[in-house]
Amino acid sequence: MIATTSGRSGAAAGRALRAGLGALALLVLAAACGSGAPQAARPDTSPGLASRATLLWPVSATFISPSTGWLLAERCSTVAWPQCRSVVLRKTSDGGRQWSPATAPPASPGSGGQPGSGVAQVRFANAADGWAFGPGLWATHNGGASWQQLNTQGQVVTSLEAADGRAVAVFATAATFQVYTSAVGSDTWQPVPGASGPAFGISGEPDRNPQVAIEGSVAYVASSGETGNDTPGSGVLLSGPADGSAPWQPLPVPCPRYNALPMPVAAAPGELVLGCGGDAAMDTSPKYVYRSTDGGRTWVTGPAPNPNTGELPAAGFLDDIAVTPAGTIVASGDNEAYFSWDNGTTWHTPTALAAAVIPSPYAGPVLIGMTTSEQGFALQSGEVSSANGSSSIWMTYDAGHTWTRVPLT
Repeated sequence: MIATTSGRSGAAAGRALRAGLGALALLVLAAACGSGAPQAARPDTSPGLASRATLLWPVSATFISPSTGWLLAERCSTVAWPQCRSVVLRKTSDGGRQWSPATAPPASPGSGGQPGSGVAQVRFANAADGWAFGPGLWATHNGGASWQQLNTQGQVVTSLEAADGRAVAVFATAATFQVYTSAVGSDTWQPVPGASGPAFGISGEPDRNPQVAIEGSVAYVASSGETGNDTPGSGVLLSGPADGSAPWQPLPVPCPRYNALPMPVAAAPGELVLGCGGDAAMDTSPKYVYRSTDGGRTWVTGPAPNPNTGELPAAGFLDDIAVTPAGTIVASGDNEAYFSWDNGTTWHTPTALAAAVIPSPYAGPVLIGMTTSEQGFALQSGEVSSANGSSSIWMTYDAGHTWTRVPLT
C-alpha cells in the first residue's frame, strides 16, 4: 500500500487527545442503532464554494496509489467565527491535480475528542474499502457509494491505518487505549493481545494520540502522556503483527522529555521515525525526531549536539510525522512544516509552504503526508484563499522541494 496520510489536530497548546480504551474480550462493530443498514449520502455538489461566506476546511487525505486519493473536508461558514456543520469528500484520479465531489458519510465534523458519530479523518485501503473516523467510525465497502456507521461502544477512534489486507485502529476512553485489528472488507474488529496501555486522559481536538503506523505486516502504536516529570521513556511504544496473531511487545521510548503533546509515529521500508514534543511555551515547543532502522529496538545516532536526536527548529507544535522509502522525513503541525532530506541532520521549510505556516484568523495546523518518495500533499485546516474564499490542497511531485496549490471547489 502506497498511501501515507494526515489527519487534523487541534490548534491550541495542550490540545493533544490523551485517551484510550480498556481491554475487551472481543468487539464486533455493528451499525449504530442496531439496524446494520448502510446509509447512503449524495455527493456534495452544492454551489457557492467560491463565496467568501462559505469555504472548505481540508482535514485529512489518503491515497491508494500515486493517482487515486480522497480528501475529507468540513464545510464551514465564515460569518462571524467559522462554524462547520457538515463534512464533504473529494476524489482525485490524476495525482491531486484535480478534485471532484464524492459521496461522504452523513456524519458531522469531528470535534472535542468525545465519543460520537463525527469524523475528522479518512483512510482507504483500496478502491472499495475505506473508513471515516475520529471520534466516530464509518465504513464503506463499495468505494463510498454508501457508508455504514459502526458502533464503537462509547470509545473514541484516534487512529486507523491499513496495509496488506489488514486494518489496525486505536480505540480510546479517558484513561487507556486498546488496539484492534480487522481484515480489510470486514467490520469485525478483534483486540490485539498486548496492544493496550495508559493514554493519560482526554482533552482538546480528536488528535492522533495514541497513533498507529503500519509497514507491511508489522504495526506500531505510540502514545504520549503527561507524567509530571521529564524522565525518558514515560510514553508507550508497542509493536507486533498487524493481524494480531501474536502479542505485541513494548519498544524503548527514546524521547528525552515531553509533556502532553502528541508522539507521532511513521514507518517506511527499513525506516521507523518517532516524534517527541516538549513542554509548550510562547507558541513554541522543543521537538525531537528519532530514527530506527531495526523496527524500534535501537535508535539511530543523530547529529551533534544531540547524538540521539534530530532537533527541530523552535517554532510551532509537532503534530504529525511522515517518512518516505527514500528516507525523507517530514514533521508538521501548528505553525510549522519541516523537511529533512539528510536523515534529520538539517530541517527546511520549503518556500512555497512558508506562507502557509504563518497563522491567520482562520488558520489551522499544516499537516503533510507523502504518498511516494516524490509525491506528497499538505493540508492546512482553515487555510483561506484571499482571492475567492476557497481552500486548497498543496501537492508536491519532487520530494517536497517545490509545491503546487490546487484550489478545492
